[in-house]
Amino acid sequence: MAKDYVEKKVYGNWNPAARWYFRKILESAVSISGVSKKDTVLDFGCNTQELKKHLKGRFGKYLGYDIIKELSDIGDYTKTRPDIVFALNVFEHIEEKELRKILDNFKKMKVKRLVTAQPVEHPIGRFLAFISGLYFEHRHVHKLRWFEVHKIVSDYFTGEKQETLLTMQKISLWKAK
Repeated sequence: MAKDYVEKKVYGNWNPAARWYFRKILESAVSISGVSKKDTVLDFGCNTQELKKHLKGRFGKYLGYDIIKELSDIGDYTKTRPDIVFALNVFEHIEEKELRKILDNFKKMKVKRLVTAQPVEHPIGRFLAFISGLYFEHRHVHKLRWFEVHKIVSDYFTGEKQETLLTMQKISLWKAK
């Protein structure tokens, strides 16, 4: 693909520290998830499907969904029945009303587990995003802060585990209520 997707700038970043950091997010998300060979995984906001590459077959079925249709395996995520949904660095880009609609859909789909990751925005994180070249990608597109996302998600799911990666990323496992 010739397009310059954000994930190419993340996982293929010129800065090895940035590449390492984003791979650690994937590692933490997979570790906290408890994903198994019997699970159907929905990668919500999959972009270039780096999660699929990182999972290395530790799932029964993988479905990637993205608003960029050419990156998606499926056209309508609501017609799937995943056991676990990964939404990594996605929800902070969505307005509250739309996020609530997505979470309502997850409940109707009977999603058992949800793994989320959101950046914790503070000066160190902004500096690192700046030197990696990602600051200008995200500066104006975050609609919600991590704690706002967590408050909204907690209306639909119960928090089970949470990790903080280098004070800059909240990675959480949620279970169906």
